[in-house]
Amino acid sequence: MRPISLSVSPRRLAVFLFGTTAALVAGHVLFTMGSEVTGHPMYRLPRFFNLGGEANLPAYFSAAILLLAAGLLALTARTAETRWMRIGWVVLAAGFALMSLDEATLIHEGLVGSILLNQIGRGEGATYYRWYLLYIPLVVMIGALYVPFLLRLPRRLAGWFLAAAALFLGGAIGVEMVESTLAYTEASTIRIMVNQAIEEGAEMAGVSLFNVALVGHLARLGARLDLGFGAPEAAGPAGIPLHGAPEAPGTEAAARQLA
Repeated sequence: MRPISLSVSPRRLAVFLFGTTAALVAGHVLFTMGSEVTGHPMYRLPRFFNLGGEANLPAYFSAAILLLAAGLLALTARTAETRWMRIGWVVLAAGFALMSLDEATLIHEGLVGSILLNQIGRGEGATYYRWYLLYIPLVVMIGALYVPFLLRLPRRLAGWFLAAAALFLGGAIGVEMVESTLAYTEASTIRIMVNQAIEEGAEMAGVSLFNVALVGHLARLGARLDLGFGAPEAAGPAGIPLHGAPEAPGTEAAARQLA
């Protein structure tokens, strides 16, 4: 049986992900904000492109790229040379899968936010939205636990990961705190929409950068994914073997030295 080979170029992936992010932000500005300013319904396009809305194109894209990151992390785990690095990649993959589920089902804003709101009520200013009270300590704890993991990565890859995290968390927490303040002070709808464009744009750009960095890392390792169906003789336990370059032993360490 002939396997199905999948080739992904980091450059083309970057063009697609960042181009889509820019198009979604532009759609939000043109249709959602434009409808608010002009009062024209614009044939329901404002809801379809609303970056602050749910069950629309931006929400689908956000969940999809988080799930893509989970898949890429799972593949990267197959290239790890040590058990502990493999566990680190797998835990990250599980975390991004949960983030995708969260994005698609509103766990942090709907479920967690509602529970905290019922238990302790609304806050003031930047803490008007309550879900940060649970997520900020969680982010700090996970970040501290992953410092040794980052130090074992190639310098360039670790740098891209940190930049992606800064973009994503700056939007998801930092800019959303600004929105929390705007909501608390009952600011105009258009100001909240501008803030949502910055927030969601930063989140999508951060995850996009993370995905491009992962694909670039896999490309430098010479990784290849062959997908077969049935019972191929060379298939691994999952039936999806991930092949490295012929000089696989020591490739991760060599990549660190070259980075």
